[in-house]
Amino acid sequence: MRTHRDVFTPYGQLLLDEMSEWAEGEPLDFQHVARCISSPDYAGYAPAATD
Repeated sequence: MRTHRDVFTPYGQLLLDEMSEWAEGEPLDFQHVARCISSPDYAGYAPAATD
């Protein structure tokens, strides 16, 4: 994902930069991240309100 930074919106670049900095100590599997945020399997997920 970092190699395609130029195709992200400015906000997407900010998120990518922040996520990359945060993960320096423990590298993230960016393919897994991309799959999780773009997969139709996760498209219907919504936070559950709890009392």
